[in-house]
Amino acid sequence: MERIRHAVLVQTDRNSAIVLSRDESFTVATDGSFDLSRAWALLKQGASSGEVAVTIGCDVGAIESFVAALRDVGLWIEVGADREVVSVVSALETLNAAVTMWKRHSVIHPIFRLLEDEQRRSSLLISLMVEVCHFTAQTPRIGCVAAAYASSSDGRRRLLLHAADEQDHYIDLTRAVGKALSVDGRDILSSQPAIATTLICSYLEHLARNHVPAYAACLQFLEADPGVAEKAHDAFTSLATKNDVPVAVAQAFARHSREDMLAGHASVGPAVIAAEFPSGIPAVAMDEMLNAVHTLKHSFDSLYDALSTEWADPAQSYLLRGAVRADMI
Repeated sequence: MERIRHAVLVQTDRNSAIVLSRDESFTVATDGSFDLSRAWALLKQGASSGEVAVTIGCDVGAIESFVAALRDVGLWIEVGADREVVSVVSALETLNAAVTMWKRHSVIHPIFRLLEDEQRRSSLLISLMVEVCHFTAQTPRIGCVAAAYASSSDGRRRLLLHAADEQDHYIDLTRAVGKALSVDGRDILSSQPAIATTLICSYLEHLARNHVPAYAACLQFLEADPGVAEKAHDAFTSLATKNDVPVAVAQAFARHSREDMLAGHASVGPAVIAAEFPSGIPAVAMDEMLNAVHTLKHSFDSLYDALSTEWADPAQSYLLRGAVRADMI
């Protein structure tokens, strides 16, 4: 059976779009007789060219031509072949391609356009940094949970080393953000994280307890690629300067990224997966890993959505949300 390859559609206008597929990108276009995004959505659901044409009210030939164009660039593929076990090498190549695709999609979220446009948005940037502090403080504990449930000694060892490396990183981050807000760094962690941050941490802990390879796949999404980490200092400094946030705060986040790179954190996830599945990866487990990363990516989208909304409405905006006390109700 032939289906559209899983990819990210970034529409540029009604009739054309950029498609992020694995570690490549393509431009696709229609003949103007149908809405590209509707046709794409129906094809992703498994509809035939005829069904798509009837649903959106266009000539079936236009859809068939569109499908042929997708096939020419490798976006229309054969699926459903026997694949009970996937080799480790093939699985890690697929995972890396998917992670690359979803990372590229993540960084074009509207929150980053807000942070890079002509307006100064210090509250939005600091709010994002506060959530990173909350998240970073939780990751070592979750990593230790994953280590406890790992089935291989090598996977367990790598997860424990990763957790140990991350153990104190939140201290430098919270101290820097605290100075920017004129509060003690401990006040950052005593504030209430955004609901989306709490859900992200809960989801990762669920994976750590129930599917260590899926947790390891998510680590690959969370850790910066070496090339990106090398550029972190300039990127963070640019964002901070543009949004009137002290450069010292940006430098703390850049140090964290660089320390992770030097410690080889980008390779931890794939190494754990290989340790957990030395003889090949069951296709079902491979699908579960990919879906875990996809869910995590959209969870971060939800966090960015929430922060962007709160920043846009001053009545809802907050930087540090205090805990509720019973004697104040």
